[in-house]
Amino acid sequence: MLLGPLVSGVLLAVSSPGTVLIATGVAYALSSLTLARIPGWTPLIRQHATDAPADGFIGVRAIRDDPWVRLVVGLYCAENLVTGTLNVLVVVAALQLLKLGNSGVGIPNATIGAGGVARAVAVAALATFHSKKRDPRSWHRVQPGSS
Repeated sequence: MLLGPLVSGVLLAVSSPGTVLIATGVAYALSSLTLARIPGWTPLIRQHATDAPADGFIGVRAIRDDPWVRLVVGLYCAENLVTGTLNVLVVVAALQLLKLGNSGVGIPNATIGAGGVARAVAVAALATFHSKKRDPRSWHRVQPGSS
């Protein structure tokens, strides 16, 4: 969400939408080739063949039967809905509200990505600080009045 929109916006400013589409396709192809090199896993126990339609609903049954899986899948779906809505809002805001033009859509997207990076750095710093507060070996550094 940081580099992709920024590069797309710059590429659109200096070329055409077709060029941006081709560059996006090439990036996805390279990503797919990279992921294809990751070895898959094979189950240790081979199951005997069953009918394919029944196997297709194993995942659905797992989601239905386990409340934790339902929670994770529900949160994932909600996150995708919010992300999609945000993407539409960013495009509309960039084009109509901010009047940035077609190539300006990448600027708010890159800003959102930069905000995510800043939040991650802040959370890491806070987590490090709070973990030192809980570590008895470092209490002498954070407790007031001790030397």
